[in-house]
Amino acid sequence: IIRNSAFSLLRIIDDILDASKIDAGKLEISRSKTDMRATIEGVALTLQHMADDLGVKIHLFIDPKVPEFGMIDGGRLRQVMLNLLSNAVKYSAHDLTERDSHVRFSVSMTSTGQMRIDVKDNGIGMSQEVQKNLFEPFMQDEPVATRRVGGTGLGLVISLHLVNRMDGRIQLISEQDVGTEVSVFLPLETLRAPSNLVDISGLFVDWIADETADEHEEIKRYLT
Repeated sequence: IIRNSAFSLLRIIDDILDASKIDAGKLEISRSKTDMRATIEGVALTLQHMADDLGVKIHLFIDPKVPEFGMIDGGRLRQVMLNLLSNAVKYSAHDLTERDSHVRFSVSMTSTGQMRIDVKDNGIGMSQEVQKNLFEPFMQDEPVATRRVGGTGLGLVISLHLVNRMDGRIQLISEQDVGTEVSVFLPLETLRAPSNLVDISGLFVDWIADETADEHEEIKRYLT
């Protein structure tokens, strides 16, 4: 509880500071060499305790085509992913949905070389009316849910500005009482790194599991 409260307070302070920078036109982007996989995995790990407390399972998938290192603003990338994933976890809390709650957090590369971030949940979703004003400052979902999850309502607004500043785009699909899927597309310059992988071509892999269709597809992508 203390960990989650401290994290939430820090997020609120950061959101307010960034909102001020947006208003002043001083929200800066600084690209540098970024450890992509460590950044992505770090986001999931940061929110794991919150997800456990809320009864939400996070399913993380990093496509093997995602480079080990990329030229991007790693701090801002992390901020965008934290905003999207924390929203998905909060609005999928078991006591809000009364069903098995899960969030799928995946990162892949498009055929045009862009990085694609997908965050899909089976939470409370959003009405069409809420979606119309979703990217307005301090806008949150329905009042009852808002009181229970807290926050400033600035996360998506800040994420939109950051994605735009990084020459990317963001799209959202949501259905009330079904869930929400947010996708972010960002340009990413791949930086090559020495490969320490062992050649396993020619080996056979056999497994028995009860994964979902999405998870079966993810395993296939790792093995091909």
